[in-house]
Amino acid sequence: MNKSLGYYLQSLQDLIDDLFRVKPATSAPIIISISIFLIGFFLSGIVKSFGRSHIRRITRRIFFQSLENLVKQIDLQGQAYNKMSSDIAFRTSEEGGQYMLKKTNLYQAMVLNKIGYESIFKAFFTGFSNTVLKSLSNKKRIKAFNKIWGCIENAKS
Repeated sequence: MNKSLGYYLQSLQDLIDDLFRVKPATSAPIIISISIFLIGFFLSGIVKSFGRSHIRRITRRIFFQSLENLVKQIDLQGQAYNKMSSDIAFRTSEEGGQYMLKKTNLYQAMVLNKIGYESIFKAFFTGFSNTVLKSLSNKKRIKAFNKIWGCIENAKS
């Protein structure tokens, strides 16, 4: 039994005609108006969903890039510390001079802080792709996320 869309629209129009006791010339514009409203409602929801998904994807990308740069800067800070400590070990205090470790600017930690914990959390744990597709590994993902955020906080201090 293969019924066309026209059949269902005619049935809907007949229902409206009988229910509200109106002529077909009146019920047809009502059906068209409601249909256009529903199509617009669904399209608006789809567009908003894609927009939120795009924002989450960009936030994740910024997070990963900032995290990679932060790791590089911390590595450079560690290399400078190792070099300074080896220089101190070979010199005596009688040779004079002060030893200062130049602090590396960790702007990436500031960027991540500006984005905020909540925004980054939403980027990784909300939305269709994050809830349905990755729900099996949520416990590990939350644990890893919190450890990363703890390391970022330690790097800032």
